[in-house]
Amino acid sequence: MEDYFEIKQLTDEDRKKLNNQFWLIIVFAIFVLAIFWFIFNMLMSFSSMSSIVPYIIFGVIALIFTGVIFYLFWSTYLDLKRGVKHSYTGVVKNKRLDTHTSTSSRHITRGGHTSSRTTVKKTYYLTLNDVEHTVSFKEYNQAHTGDTICLEVSPKKREILQFKILEKSKEDNKKPNKFTNNYRNVIKEQPAKQSDVDIVKKLFFKKLKKSLWFFAFPTIMLLLLWTTPSALFYLFTFPLFIVFLYQGVKLLVSLNNYAKFKNYKTKKIIIAKVLDKVTASSNKNSTKYRLVTDNGNIEVSQNIYQQIQPQQVIEMHIAKFLNITFGIKVVDAETETYYSLQV
Repeated sequence: MEDYFEIKQLTDEDRKKLNNQFWLIIVFAIFVLAIFWFIFNMLMSFSSMSSIVPYIIFGVIALIFTGVIFYLFWSTYLDLKRGVKHSYTGVVKNKRLDTHTSTSSRHITRGGHTSSRTTVKKTYYLTLNDVEHTVSFKEYNQAHTGDTICLEVSPKKREILQFKILEKSKEDNKKPNKFTNNYRNVIKEQPAKQSDVDIVKKLFFKKLKKSLWFFAFPTIMLLLLWTTPSALFYLFTFPLFIVFLYQGVKLLVSLNNYAKFKNYKTKKIIIAKVLDKVTASSNKNSTKYRLVTDNGNIEVSQNIYQQIQPQQVIEMHIAKFLNITFGIKVVDAETETYYSLQV
């Protein structure tokens, strides 16, 4: 997909921002140099070491850091020298949050125990003219799907120089429905159909499986401590018992509410407005699609996500007592469409 942009000259404010980045890179480079100099002197103090492996590892890490710092320095220098920026204007078609989780390899500590380190990196994207652009959380949070925005970035370093919302997503641009003119959060109750009860059952037990995992951990830990009574037993039993009690009560309340729903078979219908649409991707889980409404977030399928637009007013079908949304209805000027939130 070709990326369309307008080339503009850097303003004084843009140059100031890039110059600040320039000096931050220099300060960071000096700080890293001081750390590596300290580590190198420590290695040299152990001159009796016969192995050259530590020096090779040190050299590789130093080379990687040098390459990163040089790239940041050179890209900022080129952006200042060329004196131009790329300006992207368009409607936000989608918002995506990508979460990348990585776990470092385990190693042996001084106490003889293994340990690992987990790092979570979040990257925010806005889609303009069918092209994704990386932004910070600030821009991601300000923009909504359907907004017309202007995004100005430096060509080489891709530093965000200006971000403006030119036009907010308007309700007038959406298909009218019977709720639009006199919108309000209407709440009414209706008997649930057997098909509704079946869907709620699947959604509830899917949610119940997650709750059982949280309940299983403190239970197993308490059993392990109970079989080996010691000072650790008295130290850890009380907080674990509190967690065990909380998760147990939460589980019983959830089961009781499900029993009440099966008995009364009643659903709540709430009229809500879609405020935004976001997708969440991860290297650990499949992509999730969410509708952000003024009555909470709804996780939907990709098909439903593409059909419903921001500022549309919808019916949310929620299981009474359980607070589980199992269906969405969109009533346009001519048709009514009901979407079931299948597992």
